[in-house]
Parts: sequence; structure tokens; C-alpha cells
Amino acid sequence: MASLGWKIELYFLLISSLTLAKRGKEGEKVLVRVLNIMQGQRYIEICERNPTQ
Repeated sequence: MASLGWKIELYFLLISSLTLAKRGKEGEKVLVRVLNIMQGQRYIEICERNPTQ
């Protein structure tokens, strides 16, 4: 599944650009919150795999 990561990220980037165009500023706030949550989840995964991080 790791090999699909960049494809999923690219897809998300394309969809998010279209979403921002439709949703405006409020949509931008929501999207930033979602991205922050996703990044936090990734950091948790890294730390759980390697507690020295």
C-alpha cells in the first residue's frame, strides 16, 4: 500500500483544489483542519513504530 501513497496524495491534491474553488474560504478552513489531522495521524504512526522519534 505504501507504493500507492503518492498517487493517493496527488488525487487528494487535485480534488482539494476543485473543492476549494467551490467551497471558498469556509471550505479552505475545513480543508486545512483535515490536513492537520491527517498529518498528526501520520506522526503518531511514525512514533508508534519508532518510539525514539
